[in-house]
Amino acid sequence: MHQTPDEKGKIAQIVYGGFSKCAYPLQRFHSDTERVLAYVPERDTLRRFQPVAGQFNISYWFGANQPEYVPDFVAATADHNLIIESKAAKDMEASDVKAKAEATWCKKAGDYSQAQGGKPWKYLLVPHDAVAHNATVSSLAGRFSVASSSSATGSNPC
Repeated sequence: MHQTPDEKGKIAQIVYGGFSKCAYPLQRFHSDTERVLAYVPERDTLRRFQPVAGQFNISYWFGANQPEYVPDFVAATADHNLIIESKAAKDMEASDVKAKAEATWCKKAGDYSQAQGGKPWKYLLVPHDAVAHNATVSSLAGRFSVASSSSATGSNPC
């Protein structure tokens, strides 16, 4: 099912399919933006998936707490590995959104991967109003790639 349901509030109750480059052929989404964004990598990546809790071990400091961060998508192109996150445009500068971006280990993982002859990692933080059916991963990467520091916080693996 590729269509938005009549009631967008019911998106999380619907199972979507038609994914050929994803590790899982059927998926659920939290929002319509996430649903639309899931189909973008289907066209121009080698593979992609939606991580689940505990799979990437990314935590971030938010006040005195250190919650886990589970990104929306992880994808691989011929040139990069990507962590892709979508957020409401009004929340792009929120402190928790910035903390999550800083906590990703893309810089360290990319440096290590490249030293071993692999691909760099990029973190894409995409505002909801830039997510469209005709978007491409390369155009989103060109516009919304976020540089993270090499000193990741929390219990990140690199």
